[in-house]
Amino acid sequence: MASVEVVSPSHFIVQVKEPPVDGRANAGVISTIARHFNISPNEINIVSGYSSRMKMIEISDELHRKLFTSSQTQLPDH
Repeated sequence: MASVEVVSPSHFIVQVKEPPVDGRANAGVISTIARHFNISPNEINIVSGYSSRMKMIEISDELHRKLFTSSQTQLPDH
């Protein structure tokens, strides 16, 4: 099952079930993040790590502020 763990406003752990073949895992990461935050997959871009387990994902500053000032987004207590 796909999941997103929000570690901090700029760090997520995303698990997907799609295999890393023909970009399917990358598409799974994007769609999983989009579903988790209820945003369009078109608002998410992989900017580095396309062929790696570690990826850098880009969203707009405006969208980032909206997501992480929302009372719906809960960050873990440390």
